[in-house]
Amino acid sequence: YIDDVFFIWLGTDTQFKTFKKSLNNFNPNLKYAFEKSREKVNFLDVTVKVESDNIVTDLFCKSVDSHQYLHYDSRHPKHVKSSIIHSQTLRLQRICSEEKDFIKHLDQLRVWFKARGYPGDLIESQIQKALRKRNSFGSKKSESGVPLVVTYNPKLDRLGNILFRHRHVLSLNDEVQKVFTPAPFVSFRSSRTLKSHLVRSKVYP
Repeated sequence: YIDDVFFIWLGTDTQFKTFKKSLNNFNPNLKYAFEKSREKVNFLDVTVKVESDNIVTDLFCKSVDSHQYLHYDSRHPKHVKSSIIHSQTLRLQRICSEEKDFIKHLDQLRVWFKARGYPGDLIESQIQKALRKRNSFGSKKSESGVPLVVTYNPKLDRLGNILFRHRHVLSLNDEVQKVFTPAPFVSFRSSRTLKSHLVRSKVYP
């Protein structure tokens, strides 16, 4: 269901009231709440403002947002944790149209991730990686090849390096080389969580 809609109203206030009344009378089971302003309005995670006849966008966070990102001590692969910092930086770049707003929120982002136990050098390296991508948002090619699927365990973090280092063995046989071209890669499946132990997804009669 589409339950959030953003639009610019070009009519008069009287016409808007008529439109609002008609919309809420269209179906007795549906009621619409409106937030309107001539200066700024919040839509999802974006604040849209009008400054000097220009549309400006900025990040919007609800007052109840505690920014509880995945904790660094959580049992997840390292690349998952680092990608959260990277993706959040790219998100700020897309939302903030003004450089000063972007820098302000980037400083806040550093504080939030440090509060979740992330090392400062990891935070900075991922932010800089995202900054180098600025204004070059292209489609990412999906990984191809035969996946080596294993249940994730922190002791298996180096499995990808081991596979890469010994992949030349697969080229010793022509038939095997055909199967494993492109080269295989590691794909982790989630291990069982406390929830999966306590709650069954299957409902019995």
